[in-house]
Amino acid sequence: MGLWIASDLGKHKERCIVQTDIGLSEIPKVKKWKDVRKMSLMGTSIEKISESSSPDCPELTTLFLASNERLTTISGDFFRSMPRLLVLNLSRCYNLNGLPEKISRLSSLRCLGLAGTQMDRLPVGFQELKMLIHLNLEFTKVVSCDWISNLSRLRTLKLAGSQVWLDMSLMKELQLLKHLEFVSINICSSLVGKLLLYDPRVGRCIQYINIEDRIIASIRFASNGYSPSHQYMEIWREGDRGSREDTIEQKSYKSSVLLKSLLCANKRV
Repeated sequence: MGLWIASDLGKHKERCIVQTDIGLSEIPKVKKWKDVRKMSLMGTSIEKISESSSPDCPELTTLFLASNERLTTISGDFFRSMPRLLVLNLSRCYNLNGLPEKISRLSSLRCLGLAGTQMDRLPVGFQELKMLIHLNLEFTKVVSCDWISNLSRLRTLKLAGSQVWLDMSLMKELQLLKHLEFVSINICSSLVGKLLLYDPRVGRCIQYINIEDRIIASIRFASNGYSPSHQYMEIWREGDRGSREDTIEQKSYKSSVLLKSLLCANKRV
């Protein structure tokens, strides 16, 4: 039904290509690539996207390649003829270990999902994605985002579970992102108070935090006001998520009290 509606009630079927979970081993052959606007190739058996797979898609706006667990590499020329691409999802491509420098060709890109990939760095060309609004790097191996302020339109930045940790250097980068609304991040417990209170505006944007110390805490704040009455908190010892709730509460009581006091202080600021 969704495809039928998206194709103008079936009149333009060539606009949407959906071939998911069907064992594809390469990019499908399409007669009229120039008419394609949305394409989903999720859950396929594609291992490499080579230069020969580069389609001419001047109207393509949405490309889903998520959950392709065998995908390891993507040729830079694959993005050569996608000037209008707005959404690119590569999340859960667990063996994808990098992006080509020519990702910079996607000058119109607004949303990029890379969660769960093997990438440990982002290419220099990544900084040219000036229109990017949403970026998901959760559970990647990326270790640095020192350049993040170059993406001046960014509203959502997801880093929880990656190798990026909130420190004063990253905090100053986030300060330069004037449109920022949501951040998920990793932080050492000893820096929670110092960094969350450093800039109230950025502090309100940081709504999901992984805290690492003797215990690990995942805290989700449901409001930008940092009101403790609206927060959701799940705390456990590393490697022991299956513990009984009362045991978890006993082990994390002091951390919970400390965190709530910090949130209250930030709200007063």
